[in-house]
Amino acid sequence: MSDAKIHIARGAISPECCEMIGGRLRADGSVEGGVEPWIHELTLWRDRDLVWQGPVLRTVESRSGFTVEAVDVVGWLDRVVNNFRIRFTDKPDPDPVRVKGPVTKIAETIIRLNLAESKLSQPPDWAKILDYVVRLDTKKVIRFEKDGSSNKALWNEYIGVILRELTKRGLLFTTVGRSLVLRGKPSSKDLAVARLTLDDFIGDIEVVRDGTTAATASWATNQDTQNISKAGSYTEVVGKFGTEYGRLDSLVKVTGLGDSEDKPAEIKEDLRQAAETDLEGRYPAPIAINVPQGAQLSPSAPVSIHDLVGGERLDVVSAGWCTQIGQGFMVSDLSVSWSDGSGEKVGVSLVPLSDPYGAPVDPTPAAREAA
Repeated sequence: MSDAKIHIARGAISPECCEMIGGRLRADGSVEGGVEPWIHELTLWRDRDLVWQGPVLRTVESRSGFTVEAVDVVGWLDRVVNNFRIRFTDKPDPDPVRVKGPVTKIAETIIRLNLAESKLSQPPDWAKILDYVVRLDTKKVIRFEKDGSSNKALWNEYIGVILRELTKRGLLFTTVGRSLVLRGKPSSKDLAVARLTLDDFIGDIEVVRDGTTAATASWATNQDTQNISKAGSYTEVVGKFGTEYGRLDSLVKVTGLGDSEDKPAEIKEDLRQAAETDLEGRYPAPIAINVPQGAQLSPSAPVSIHDLVGGERLDVVSAGWCTQIGQGFMVSDLSVSWSDGSGEKVGVSLVPLSDPYGAPVDPTPAAREAA
């Protein structure tokens, strides 16, 4: 979820503007009008292009002026509690759309069920999100089941939290303007939107070889932390042992798989997919281009603002540096600021692309203990 903030200097606020953003005091002491959180939205335009939009979260007035703080449309999803069964399996019941499929389709279905089909959401899709969902389906098909086939209980959790749980299964989501983009992670097979050199960045650019996130093997488990012997608990591991790094493990705890004993093979496959997703970009130790605060892209960089979307691929080369990079990166963060004094600054954070590494190892407890 991204955020935006605008500040209007006190000297730039006319009496009419002051009443519009702050409201008008009635005779009875109440306030009429003004910018209201969750009722009004903030829209940012870059030249003639709508580049950001979302609900106002709060306003702050001080001696220096008036500040409006807002979040993008994902903010709505962080304030809606799920009231539908999370069960996307081979046998949909009772809704035929609730069936295993691409993680992007599952994410969109969960959003639609809660924003439009829930009797509690009046009027349907009050946040006006569904017409702006852009779904770029992944090829991989997954199951996602929180409660199990015999459990009628609902997963009472915010929709945003459920979407973030799905990121462990390969989902990426971001916003462009008002659009909510649901997609998978890019790979080395995807085309790059641009090819940059380090000279295309302004400021103190750093090339960081970061071992804190490195891993040679990933373990995915749905084990109950309170009852590790609970039926339906499994652990899968993929990756390599005996590498030049020695042993670097990563552990990811996965929910939404169900716990029925009659489908262990399916649950294990889901855990294997989660482990493969978690291992992406961890082996070898990732090299990242770090753009510190205040550094930005050069205006002459061969890339447009429309290309700088979370999840897109950029290629970067570091000619002339000791740390040689010539590889694909994924856009992970974008920071844009503008002021009268300094104009526009565009900063971007990149993480290296890496396809899942290595063949799965034997996941049986006996084999792990023997190893």
